[in-house]
Amino acid sequence: MARKRTKHTDSRQETDKQSPRPPTFLLELPLVVDEGQAKRLRAHLEVGRQLYNALLSEGQRCLRRM
Repeated sequence: MARKRTKHTDSRQETDKQSPRPPTFLLELPLVVDEGQAKRLRAHLEVGRQLYNALLSEGQRCLRRM
């Protein structure tokens, strides 16, 4: 069964109209690492991803119980 989507007013939009944000600049720099550093970094990022997904799943489970 498809759910009907409704538009929600974002409270940030209302505050943005009152006080405009200054421009944001983004700078991307290449990360130069050797093979060992890359392997370790990938492992740490994977652990972070798994932790994030576990916490998100638990939070959604709690919301469904409410």
